[in-house]
Amino acid sequence: MSEKLKDPIFKGKHEVIDPVSTQILEYWESINDYIMQRPRSPGWLAYFKTCQLKGTFRELDVAIAVQTYNGNKKLLMNGQTTIRAALETGWRGSAIARTYESPNEDHTLELFSTFDVINKRNTGHIVGGVAMGLGIESCYTILKAMPESILKIENEYTRNGCKTDGTFKPTTKQLFERAGVIEYYIDEIKIITDIFCRRDNENELRLKDGLSKNNFANNAVISSMLYTIQANREHGNIFWRDVILAENRNNVQAMECREYILTNSGTLNRANRVQLVSIVATLIRGWNRYMTNNTTRFKKVEAKHVASGTRFIKPTHKYIGQPLTEKI
Repeated sequence: MSEKLKDPIFKGKHEVIDPVSTQILEYWESINDYIMQRPRSPGWLAYFKTCQLKGTFRELDVAIAVQTYNGNKKLLMNGQTTIRAALETGWRGSAIARTYESPNEDHTLELFSTFDVINKRNTGHIVGGVAMGLGIESCYTILKAMPESILKIENEYTRNGCKTDGTFKPTTKQLFERAGVIEYYIDEIKIITDIFCRRDNENELRLKDGLSKNNFANNAVISSMLYTIQANREHGNIFWRDVILAENRNNVQAMECREYILTNSGTLNRANRVQLVSIVATLIRGWNRYMTNNTTRFKKVEAKHVASGTRFIKPTHKYIGQPLTEKI
Protein backbone atom coordinates (compact mmCIF):
# COMPACT_ATOMS: atom_id res chain seq x y z
CA MET A 1 0.00 0.00 0.00
CA SER A 2 1.30 3.45 -0.94
CA GLU A 3 0.23 6.95 0.01
CA LYS A 4 1.51 10.48 -0.45
CA LEU A 5 3.39 12.04 2.43
CA LYS A 6 2.71 15.63 3.43
CA ASP A 7 6.35 16.49 4.12
CA PRO A 8 7.19 20.23 4.31
CA ILE A 9 10.62 19.68 2.75
CA PHE A 10 10.65 16.39 0.88
CA LYS A 11 7.61 15.05 -0.93
CA GLY A 12 7.55 11.39 -1.69
CA LYS A 13 5.66 8.17 -1.05
CA HIS A 14 5.89 5.43 1.50
CA GLU A 15 5.08 1.78 1.20
CA VAL A 16 4.43 -0.75 3.93
CA ILE A 17 5.86 -4.20 3.22
CA ASP A 18 4.80 -6.98 5.61
CA PRO A 19 6.62 -9.26 5.70
CA VAL A 20 9.77 -8.03 4.02
CA SER A 21 11.51 -10.64 1.88
CA THR A 22 15.17 -11.60 1.59
CA GLN A 23 15.09 -10.49 -2.05
CA ILE A 24 13.90 -6.99 -1.12
CA LEU A 25 16.46 -6.69 1.68
CA GLU A 26 19.24 -7.69 -0.70
CA TYR A 27 18.01 -5.18 -3.27
CA TRP A 28 18.03 -2.35 -0.72
CA GLU A 29 21.53 -3.26 0.36
CA SER A 30 22.66 -3.33 -3.29
CA ILE A 31 21.80 0.37 -3.69
CA ASN A 32 23.71 1.37 -0.53
CA ASP A 33 26.47 3.15 -2.43
CA TYR A 34 25.88 6.84 -1.68
CA ILE A 35 29.30 8.41 -1.20
CA MET A 36 28.32 10.09 2.10
CA GLN A 37 27.39 6.83 3.82
CA ARG A 38 29.76 6.04 6.66
CA PRO A 39 30.88 2.49 7.51
CA ARG A 40 28.44 0.48 9.60
CA SER A 41 29.09 0.61 13.32
CA PRO A 42 29.79 -2.94 14.62
CA GLY A 43 28.25 -1.92 17.97
CA TRP A 44 24.96 -0.76 16.44
CA LEU A 45 24.86 -3.79 14.17
CA ALA A 46 25.23 -6.10 17.17
CA TYR A 47 22.56 -4.14 19.07
CA PHE A 48 19.98 -4.37 16.29
CA LYS A 49 20.68 -8.07 15.78
CA THR A 50 20.09 -8.65 19.49
CA CYS A 51 16.79 -6.77 19.34
CA GLN A 52 15.65 -8.75 16.31
CA LEU A 53 16.56 -12.08 17.90
CA LYS A 54 14.78 -11.11 21.14
CA GLY A 55 11.65 -9.99 19.33
CA THR A 56 11.89 -6.38 20.54
CA PHE A 57 12.70 -4.86 17.14
CA ARG A 58 9.62 -3.10 15.72
CA GLU A 59 10.09 -2.50 12.00
CA LEU A 60 12.57 -1.47 9.36
CA ASP A 61 12.56 2.20 8.37
CA VAL A 62 14.11 2.59 4.92
CA ALA A 63 14.61 5.75 2.86
CA ILE A 64 15.55 5.80 -0.82
CA ALA A 65 16.43 8.73 -3.09
CA VAL A 66 15.57 8.54 -6.77
CA GLN A 67 18.00 10.83 -8.58
CA THR A 68 15.83 12.14 -11.42
CA TYR A 69 18.80 14.09 -12.77
CA ASN A 70 20.92 10.95 -12.95
CA GLY A 71 18.86 8.43 -14.90
CA ASN A 72 16.57 7.78 -11.89
CA LYS A 73 19.42 6.09 -10.04
CA LYS A 74 18.29 4.84 -6.63
CA LEU A 75 20.40 5.37 -3.50
CA LEU A 76 19.82 4.13 0.04
CA MET A 77 19.53 7.10 2.41
CA ASN A 78 18.59 5.36 5.64
CA GLY A 79 18.48 1.85 7.08
CA GLN A 80 21.79 0.32 6.07
CA THR A 81 22.59 -1.13 9.52
CA THR A 82 19.13 -2.53 10.26
CA ILE A 83 18.92 -4.06 6.77
CA ARG A 84 22.24 -5.84 7.27
CA ALA A 85 21.11 -7.01 10.73
CA ALA A 86 17.89 -8.44 9.26
CA LEU A 87 19.84 -10.32 6.60
CA GLU A 88 22.19 -11.81 9.19
CA THR A 89 19.49 -12.81 11.70
CA GLY A 90 16.80 -13.91 9.27
CA TRP A 91 14.34 -11.35 10.69
CA ARG A 92 11.47 -10.84 8.24
CA GLY A 93 9.01 -8.47 9.88
CA SER A 94 7.39 -5.28 8.66
CA ALA A 95 9.23 -2.55 6.76
CA ILE A 96 8.28 0.98 5.78
CA ALA A 97 10.09 2.13 2.64
CA ARG A 98 10.01 5.85 1.88
CA THR A 99 10.96 6.99 -1.63
CA TYR A 100 11.88 10.58 -2.46
CA GLU A 101 12.51 12.14 -5.85
CA SER A 102 15.74 14.13 -5.88
CA PRO A 103 16.14 16.72 -8.68
CA ASN A 104 19.79 17.61 -7.98
CA GLU A 105 22.85 16.66 -5.93
CA ASP A 106 22.23 19.35 -3.30
CA HIS A 107 18.75 17.96 -2.68
CA THR A 108 20.19 14.45 -2.28
CA LEU A 109 22.74 15.72 0.21
CA GLU A 110 20.13 17.64 2.21
CA LEU A 111 17.81 14.63 2.21
CA PHE A 112 20.59 12.39 3.49
CA SER A 113 21.54 14.93 6.16
CA THR A 114 18.02 14.83 7.66
CA PHE A 115 18.49 11.15 8.46
CA ASP A 116 22.18 11.54 9.28
CA VAL A 117 21.63 14.25 11.91
CA ILE A 118 18.73 12.35 13.44
CA ASN A 119 21.01 9.35 13.87
CA LYS A 120 23.67 11.51 15.53
CA ARG A 121 26.39 11.08 12.96
CA ASN A 122 29.23 13.37 13.87
CA THR A 123 31.39 15.72 11.86
CA GLY A 124 34.22 13.19 11.80
CA HIS A 125 32.17 10.59 9.94
CA ILE A 126 30.65 13.11 7.56
CA VAL A 127 33.93 14.85 6.73
CA GLY A 128 35.31 11.48 5.67
CA GLY A 129 32.61 11.22 3.02
CA VAL A 130 33.20 14.80 1.89
CA ALA A 131 36.95 14.15 1.66
CA MET A 132 36.36 11.04 -0.43
CA GLY A 133 34.20 13.04 -2.82
CA LEU A 134 36.94 15.67 -3.16
CA GLY A 135 39.67 13.08 -3.68
CA ILE A 136 41.35 13.92 -0.35
CA GLU A 137 43.21 11.08 1.35
CA SER A 138 43.93 11.38 5.06
CA CYS A 139 43.39 9.51 8.31
CA TYR A 140 40.24 9.85 10.42
CA THR A 141 41.90 11.80 13.25
CA ILE A 142 43.22 14.51 10.93
CA LEU A 143 40.01 14.80 8.92
CA LYS A 144 37.90 15.01 12.07
CA ALA A 145 40.01 17.89 13.38
CA MET A 146 39.94 19.89 10.14
CA PRO A 147 36.53 21.63 10.24
CA GLU A 148 36.96 22.93 13.80
CA SER A 149 40.56 23.92 13.13
CA ILE A 150 39.51 25.83 10.02
CA LEU A 151 36.67 27.42 11.98
CA LYS A 152 39.20 28.79 14.46
CA ILE A 153 41.34 30.52 11.88
CA GLU A 154 38.34 31.74 9.88
CA ASN A 155 36.38 33.22 12.78
CA GLU A 156 38.90 33.99 15.50
CA TYR A 157 42.35 34.65 14.12
CA THR A 158 41.74 36.66 10.94
CA ARG A 159 39.77 39.84 10.38
CA ASN A 160 38.17 38.87 7.07
CA GLY A 161 38.65 35.12 6.94
CA CYS A 162 41.17 33.22 4.87
CA LYS A 163 39.96 31.06 2.02
CA THR A 164 36.22 30.60 2.44
CA ASP A 165 33.68 32.84 0.76
CA GLY A 166 32.24 35.10 3.44
CA THR A 167 32.00 34.29 7.15
CA PHE A 168 31.97 30.59 8.03
CA LYS A 169 29.05 30.07 10.45
CA PRO A 170 28.02 26.41 10.67
CA THR A 171 24.71 25.51 12.33
CA THR A 172 23.64 22.21 13.84
CA LYS A 173 21.78 21.26 10.67
CA GLN A 174 24.75 22.12 8.48
CA LEU A 175 27.24 19.47 9.58
CA PHE A 176 27.85 18.99 5.88
CA GLU A 177 28.75 22.68 5.46
CA ARG A 178 31.18 22.36 8.35
CA ALA A 179 32.77 19.36 6.69
CA GLY A 180 32.61 20.84 3.20
CA VAL A 181 34.86 23.78 4.12
CA ILE A 182 37.86 21.48 3.64
CA GLU A 183 37.42 22.04 -0.10
CA TYR A 184 39.27 25.34 0.33
CA TYR A 185 42.25 23.72 2.08
CA ILE A 186 43.07 20.68 -0.05
CA ASP A 187 46.75 21.62 -0.54
CA GLU A 188 47.27 22.30 3.17
CA ILE A 189 45.55 19.04 4.16
CA LYS A 190 47.83 17.11 1.79
CA ILE A 191 50.94 18.52 3.51
CA ILE A 192 49.54 17.94 7.00
CA THR A 193 48.58 14.37 6.09
CA ASP A 194 52.09 13.68 4.77
CA ILE A 195 53.55 14.93 8.05
CA PHE A 196 51.20 13.05 10.38
CA CYS A 197 50.21 9.87 8.56
CA ARG A 198 51.66 6.60 7.32
CA ARG A 199 50.14 3.65 5.47
CA ASP A 200 49.62 0.40 7.37
CA ASN A 201 49.80 -3.16 6.04
CA GLU A 202 46.33 -2.78 4.51
CA ASN A 203 47.44 0.45 2.78
CA GLU A 204 45.18 2.51 5.08
CA LEU A 205 46.40 5.86 6.37
CA ARG A 206 47.09 5.93 10.11
CA LEU A 207 48.79 8.37 12.48
CA LYS A 208 52.51 7.77 12.79
CA ASP A 209 53.71 6.23 16.05
CA GLY A 210 53.95 8.72 18.88
CA LEU A 211 51.54 11.22 17.33
CA SER A 212 48.06 11.69 18.75
CA LYS A 213 45.47 14.34 19.51
CA ASN A 214 46.93 14.45 23.02
CA ASN A 215 50.14 16.02 21.76
CA PHE A 216 50.49 17.17 18.17
CA ALA A 217 47.32 16.11 16.30
CA ASN A 218 44.98 18.54 18.02
CA ASN A 219 42.94 21.52 16.87
CA ALA A 220 45.28 24.21 18.20
CA VAL A 221 48.34 22.81 16.41
CA ILE A 222 46.44 22.04 13.21
CA SER A 223 44.92 25.55 13.16
CA SER A 224 48.45 26.96 13.36
CA MET A 225 49.61 24.63 10.60
CA LEU A 226 46.75 25.58 8.28
CA TYR A 227 47.29 29.30 8.84
CA THR A 228 51.02 29.20 8.16
CA ILE A 229 51.16 26.57 5.40
CA GLN A 230 48.71 28.55 3.32
CA ALA A 231 51.10 31.51 3.61
CA ASN A 232 54.11 29.51 2.40
CA ARG A 233 53.74 25.86 1.44
CA GLU A 234 57.46 25.11 1.05
CA HIS A 235 58.60 26.51 4.38
CA GLY A 236 55.38 25.43 6.08
CA ASN A 237 56.27 21.85 5.21
CA ILE A 238 59.88 22.27 6.41
CA PHE A 239 58.99 24.04 9.64
CA TRP A 240 56.19 21.71 10.76
CA ARG A 241 58.06 18.53 9.85
CA ASP A 242 60.75 19.73 12.23
CA VAL A 243 58.19 20.66 14.90
CA ILE A 244 56.17 17.43 14.70
CA LEU A 245 58.81 14.90 13.62
CA ALA A 246 62.02 16.61 14.80
CA GLU A 247 63.69 15.89 11.45
CA ASN A 248 66.15 18.75 11.88
CA ARG A 249 67.00 19.49 15.49
CA ASN A 250 69.17 22.40 14.38
CA ASN A 251 66.02 24.30 13.45
CA VAL A 252 66.05 26.35 16.65
CA GLN A 253 62.64 27.99 16.26
CA ALA A 254 60.96 24.69 15.35
CA MET A 255 62.51 22.99 18.38
CA GLU A 256 61.25 25.80 20.61
CA CYS A 257 57.72 25.27 19.30
CA ARG A 258 58.07 21.50 19.69
CA GLU A 259 59.11 21.88 23.32
CA TYR A 260 56.27 24.34 23.92
CA ILE A 261 53.70 21.86 22.52
CA LEU A 262 55.06 18.96 24.54
CA THR A 263 55.17 21.07 27.70
CA ASN A 264 51.53 22.07 27.22
CA SER A 265 50.25 18.71 25.96
CA GLY A 266 48.27 18.22 29.16
CA THR A 267 46.03 21.17 28.38
CA LEU A 268 45.89 21.12 24.58
CA ASN A 269 42.64 19.16 24.35
CA ARG A 270 40.84 20.74 27.29
CA ALA A 271 42.11 24.30 26.96
CA ASN A 272 39.62 27.13 27.39
CA ARG A 273 39.28 29.88 24.79
CA VAL A 274 41.99 32.09 26.31
CA GLN A 275 44.47 29.21 26.42
CA LEU A 276 43.68 28.19 22.83
CA VAL A 277 44.22 31.71 21.50
CA SER A 278 47.48 31.89 23.45
CA ILE A 279 48.71 28.53 22.10
CA VAL A 280 47.89 29.34 18.47
CA ALA A 281 49.36 32.84 18.76
CA THR A 282 52.57 31.47 20.30
CA LEU A 283 53.01 28.82 17.59
CA ILE A 284 52.42 31.33 14.80
CA ARG A 285 54.90 33.66 16.49
CA GLY A 286 57.38 30.76 16.45
CA TRP A 287 56.78 30.34 12.70
CA ASN A 288 57.40 34.05 12.11
CA ARG A 289 60.62 33.81 14.14
CA TYR A 290 61.69 30.97 11.84
CA MET A 291 60.81 32.97 8.71
CA THR A 292 62.82 36.00 9.92
CA ASN A 293 65.73 33.96 11.38
CA ASN A 294 64.97 35.53 14.76
CA THR A 295 67.00 33.87 17.53
CA THR A 296 66.00 36.08 20.45
CA ARG A 297 64.49 34.49 23.55
CA PHE A 298 61.36 32.41 22.89
CA LYS A 299 58.34 34.02 24.54
CA LYS A 300 54.75 32.89 25.01
CA VAL A 301 51.98 35.17 23.73
CA GLU A 302 49.58 36.03 26.55
CA ALA A 303 45.92 36.40 25.59
CA LYS A 304 43.68 38.02 28.20
CA HIS A 305 39.99 38.45 28.91
CA VAL A 306 38.50 41.59 30.36
CA ALA A 307 38.08 41.14 34.11
CA SER A 308 34.27 41.22 34.14
CA GLY A 309 33.33 39.24 31.06
CA THR A 310 34.20 36.80 28.31
CA ARG A 311 35.46 39.38 25.80
CA PHE A 312 39.16 39.65 25.10
CA ILE A 313 41.01 42.83 26.03
CA LYS A 314 41.69 43.28 22.32
CA PRO A 315 40.20 41.53 19.26
CA THR A 316 41.35 37.92 19.01
CA HIS A 317 43.09 38.35 15.67
CA LYS A 318 45.25 41.11 17.17
CA TYR A 319 47.12 38.47 19.19
CA ILE A 320 48.11 36.68 15.98
CA GLY A 321 51.02 37.98 13.94
CA GLN A 322 50.42 37.67 10.20
CA PRO A 323 52.48 34.76 8.80
CA LEU A 324 55.31 35.97 6.59
CA THR A 325 55.36 34.71 3.02
CA GLU A 326 59.09 35.02 2.37
CA LYS A 327 62.05 33.53 4.21
CA ILE A 328 64.60 36.20 5.10
